[in-house]
Amino acid sequence: MIKKNRIIAASLAALTAFSLCIMPVKNTYALSNESSLAASSTAPASNKGIPDYKAGAKLTGQNLTAYTQLKAQIEKVASGNLSSTEFNIPVSAFLGDKLYYKKSELISLTGCNADIESLKAAMVSLFDFDSTTIAHALIYDLPYELYWFDKTISVTLITPGFKYGSDGSYFYFPNDSVVTFKFYASADYSKSGKTNTCTIDTTKTKKSAKLVKKKVTQILNAAKELSDYEALCYFKDQITNSTSYNENTGLIYGDSSQLVYVFDDNEKTSVVCEGYSKAMQYLCDLHTFKGDVHCISVGGSLDEISSVGNHMWNIITIDGKNYMADLTNSDTGKVGENSSLFLRGEYGPLENGYQIYLNSAMSLSYIYDKQTMNLFSKDELAITDNDYNFSTTGYLLGKVTTTGKRTLNISWHPVDGATKYIIYGCYCGSKTSTNTLKKLATITPASLKATPTAALSSFLKSGVTANKKVTYSKNLFTYKISNLVKGAGTGFRFEIRAYKGSTLLTKSLDFHVLSGGSGKTYANATEITSPMSNFMYAGKKYNIKYELTIPSGKQLYSHVADVRYIIEDTSILTVNDKGVFTARKAGKTKVYLIAPNGIWSLTEITVK
Repeated sequence: MIKKNRIIAASLAALTAFSLCIMPVKNTYALSNESSLAASSTAPASNKGIPDYKAGAKLTGQNLTAYTQLKAQIEKVASGNLSSTEFNIPVSAFLGDKLYYKKSELISLTGCNADIESLKAAMVSLFDFDSTTIAHALIYDLPYELYWFDKTISVTLITPGFKYGSDGSYFYFPNDSVVTFKFYASADYSKSGKTNTCTIDTTKTKKSAKLVKKKVTQILNAAKELSDYEALCYFKDQITNSTSYNENTGLIYGDSSQLVYVFDDNEKTSVVCEGYSKAMQYLCDLHTFKGDVHCISVGGSLDEISSVGNHMWNIITIDGKNYMADLTNSDTGKVGENSSLFLRGEYGPLENGYQIYLNSAMSLSYIYDKQTMNLFSKDELAITDNDYNFSTTGYLLGKVTTTGKRTLNISWHPVDGATKYIIYGCYCGSKTSTNTLKKLATITPASLKATPTAALSSFLKSGVTANKKVTYSKNLFTYKISNLVKGAGTGFRFEIRAYKGSTLLTKSLDFHVLSGGSGKTYANATEITSPMSNFMYAGKKYNIKYELTIPSGKQLYSHVADVRYIIEDTSILTVNDKGVFTARKAGKTKVYLIAPNGIWSLTEITVK
């Protein structure tokens, strides 16, 4: 059954204005021993060790000092080793050993007037950090560690009190002075079970930390041998199959925005867009990629025709280029469930947002908010013009056909240099643990042998041994899966990947097929036809005519576009997600028109 796709523009809890609570302490007695006021010198914070793509790497001076000090304490809370979220930073971390100021020094440093009130204001101005920028940088850079934080309540900043002589000739901060940042705990994690508190129940944070560590470790271990592209796809699938979108927008922030609910193996918990994007960022932060791959979370608005909503998504950098990834809308039943919103590129100035086309009737506009634009550089936010293409050898053509009610035939053309093929598959339909792509069989083309897995056996009737042979005829490999436990009308999804040793060369499109060829309402395409050749003129846009044949009275079974395209030479011709072709320059190229189950038609385009 085809599910109606939905678009989620999640309600992203906005950071409210930060409270600034200044509590100066006035003293009228004269200072008797100025030398006792000197604090130990503190080295200025360094952003060495912070990856360049992190928001914290852009901070300097006191902003960086606060970020570094707060990050260390936040990590202790997340691990269950600190209960107080009232974080104190010594004044010496910001001012070094200069805690005592003569009147003349303050006037020289700040340009203030000589009256008492102006001098008091000058003491406060010695702290020039931007608490909003610091907090946002921490939120963007720590996708996991702030899971306990209730972002709907302002962070409270308390600057230290200071003392001064009755005649205003000197001012100083006591040696034990601190700057305090209060990060309020969500009700889920507070000791009292209420909001507006800075005391954490460490039994709860330790439990969450343990759950997340267990699940994340499993995912990372499984991704160790994957290529960078495969790892990214694997992370996406693990996230979207481990959680679902929280439709109850009335829930408090801590219940739906944090990634802890992605990895807790609890079907009752769910997340909004921030949980999806933070989970992806967290896995990428921890994984050791073979190349230079990294991921950031970004915020802004998602505009779909007439609806606009606050949203969070990812920018993933791979092979030196940036791509957009919207995991929220890549989940089951959403508009991007066929990966049409994963590793996408699009031309356009980032200030105006990016228009991502899904089909001829739908496009989504992603527009960065001001805070994202301030935290990250244009080079980090600008996505490349084209979608990601991982292939090193071109495309892999394949298809899935049916024989009888319980047999599927998976066929594909050989790929130059491939020493093995791996067939992945799963049931296709509503979200369950069974609709994540799993390795079904490894094919060795030299010997025409197949090594099936336990995952494949789960598709078969009890006691049936999976096929261990592959046939090769007319330039086509075929692997047959027989004796399916489920009969006609069962939806399946398959993908074929070609390897040279352990290196992924290319992979097929994903194929969606019904066993038996059809069900009560839906059916597989049996044929696709198109003109043998077409003529186009450079600089013009065109559509290619085609016909899909399906059994009478049935609707096409598909979770993807009715027809997808593979162009042999994209320097001559390109196509967008709306199926509109643009003739780029003179020349000839082949275009494959591919139905959801992989059957295809070939046309040759001549551009003049």
